[in-house]
Amino acid sequence: MKVRQLHRQVAIALWLPLGLTMCSGLAYRLGRSWLGLSKDFGKLMMTIHTGAFLGESFSLLYVLCLGLGVAVLTVSGFRLINPRRLKQYHRLAQPSSTLRLIHQYGATVVLLPLLVSAITGVAYHLS
Repeated sequence: MKVRQLHRQVAIALWLPLGLTMCSGLAYRLGRSWLGLSKDFGKLMMTIHTGAFLGESFSLLYVLCLGLGVAVLTVSGFRLINPRRLKQYHRLAQPSSTLRLIHQYGATVVLLPLLVSAITGVAYHLS
């Protein structure tokens, strides 16, 4: 399987669970720290964030699959970053190439923090 196909298939498969995890994690942090929302709100957000609503056994599997999926996405995404291709997209300036350019630059910025976050989150949840 080609790296681009693997990256695309994993991204599609994890789009909803990763989006849910990201939104609930941000809602927890912002809601509790900045907005002073209740502990009940924080508990609900962490239940969604960690997949605890699936039960103890499936929660571990959920977190492990998401962590491994993020690792696969970051490694395959890193392999897809090509500086020559980025320069080529600058010259093309078509809507589809502009979106891909934004994706590549954005991915370059969040690559390492996302990988560290996934590894530490999985390690914390599994320990």
